[in-house]
Amino acid sequence: MDKKPLNFKKDERKAEAWSKKRYSAWIETLPQNRQEALEAFKRSSKEMNRKLNEVRGNIDELTDEQLKNQIKEMNIMIKQPVNLLKERQIIYTHFDPKALGYSNELQMLVGSESRQLDRGKIKTVLNEYQYGNLTDLKTGNLTLTGGETGQYYVAELELPKGTYVGHLGDGQTVLPTDYAIEITNNMFSKPKVIRENGKELIKVNARLIKKEKIESKIRVTETTLTKLFKNGSFVVKLDIGGGFESYAIDHAKEAISTLIKQLPSKLLNDAIDYLDSITFTDVKLNNNDGTLGYHDSMNVFVRVKHEILIQKLDPIVNQSAVLLHEMGHVVDSMLLNDTSKNRKFIDIYNEEKDNLTSLVTHNNYGREDSVEFFAEIFKAMYSTDPKQQDAVKKEAPKAVDYIKTKIKEYIEDN
Repeated sequence: MDKKPLNFKKDERKAEAWSKKRYSAWIETLPQNRQEALEAFKRSSKEMNRKLNEVRGNIDELTDEQLKNQIKEMNIMIKQPVNLLKERQIIYTHFDPKALGYSNELQMLVGSESRQLDRGKIKTVLNEYQYGNLTDLKTGNLTLTGGETGQYYVAELELPKGTYVGHLGDGQTVLPTDYAIEITNNMFSKPKVIRENGKELIKVNARLIKKEKIESKIRVTETTLTKLFKNGSFVVKLDIGGGFESYAIDHAKEAISTLIKQLPSKLLNDAIDYLDSITFTDVKLNNNDGTLGYHDSMNVFVRVKHEILIQKLDPIVNQSAVLLHEMGHVVDSMLLNDTSKNRKFIDIYNEEKDNLTSLVTHNNYGREDSVEFFAEIFKAMYSTDPKQQDAVKKEAPKAVDYIKTKIKEYIEDN
């Protein structure tokens, strides 16, 4: 039977003694310049990791050469033989709201003065996050703490034998940049909310894995989704790497499945013939944090991880709906010759736009102009939600009939 992993849990005295011992052993292997570099990291780790997180852990994308070299040097220093684990060990790593996909901690809490988690806002994180990259020099602790201000997510992380982990002498740990985590909770031991140091925390059990495992899942998913289409040059891309990639992968699969299931095959195949790719990404689109999707002449982009989606703020806004909306634009512009700009459709838009409710469009987006009106009606017509399908027929019957007729004529004529 396997020996249990080393876990100090709440024993801060033993943890600190262990940490000092490991730190001293590490320091002894480092020349003076690297000892100074380690001390510099301890002073500036937050800022260093903030910048590293901004590029999703891709060191070579950093423009600051000095910072780039510092991080590469830290990786080398951590990967000294003295830091190689000879047995499994537990550490506790906290995650900032941004690492989870939120803008700030308020999007996780009941109110601005509260330290209580809003169960609705964190449901996605509790139930759907399964694995993901660590996008910085991840720091942790040998004991369970409440974390820093704004941190409401902690992983009880098992490090396998053979892991490189640096100890900083005060109970803190640091990992190199080539690791990821995999949540190990199951239906019998689900992630839960605990109270620690007067505040609530999401607590999960996890194990450390190599980033290559996540990269393999991404590439396999891209290949699988691309093969669902018969166009040899078209590809589905996953431009993800900012952490908890499982969420992005699952919703990319769901969005593509919805697209194939809901759209007439002739319409979808012809639209795909005009495209080079559909790309799901976890970074800003058009440098605008509020943009969930857009398309250019050859590509469709969907932001698959966003605070609106994670908090489920609007039941009609999800990755599948965003993709249907963007494909509505492709159908309009590429297959139907910009029919949304046709005088007849503009008249329908002017007549019916103010009828649209939140059952059909988010934040009155469908009222913006005739082009967005077309895409929102298209999205609702082909939604998997029967309530939305019924609502759009009642709120914009002429637009629905117009689009149905145009699509029918296109399919019959081509």
